[in-house]
Amino acid sequence: MHGKEVKAGTVLLLAGENPDDVRARFLVLADAYGFKAEDLKMQFVAGVIDIAAKMPEIKAEAEAINDLVLVVVDTGAAYFPGDESNPTLSRVTFLPGKPAVLVNCHPINNAPPRDNLLPMGGSAFLNEVDGNLTLWATAERQTTLHWLGKFRGGGGLSQ
Repeated sequence: MHGKEVKAGTVLLLAGENPDDVRARFLVLADAYGFKAEDLKMQFVAGVIDIAAKMPEIKAEAEAINDLVLVVVDTGAAYFPGDESNPTLSRVTFLPGKPAVLVNCHPINNAPPRDNLLPMGGSAFLNEVDGNLTLWATAERQTTLHWLGKFRGGGGLSQ
């Protein structure tokens, strides 16, 4: 991927915000690109769960996946417990296989300009993660991937 070697494996998608929509979009994507969704190594957990309370069950399920490489959380806001605006999602990185964790987040209020696309929870959330990747779409239907606020690790992520 982008000239970097990656390890193939199973993806676990925690579809909390709108699981029916996520599944429908996935099926449309499979149809558009001509692959069978059931052939991919992907598992879904539909609906919001309390990650901290359900960690023993999540860990047991992850242990049954011998090649878990990525957990996608959709969205961070869906998994915020109660009034808490800083979910403790970092414990997911310690599942068997130590998967990478990608948490989709909503930006702070009022659709900020592209130089202020910080996740809800602000610096408290940024303290929990290794990086904040942003996507910005223009009227020309061009989407730019970049980072903002924090990006730990080697090499530069460019536009």
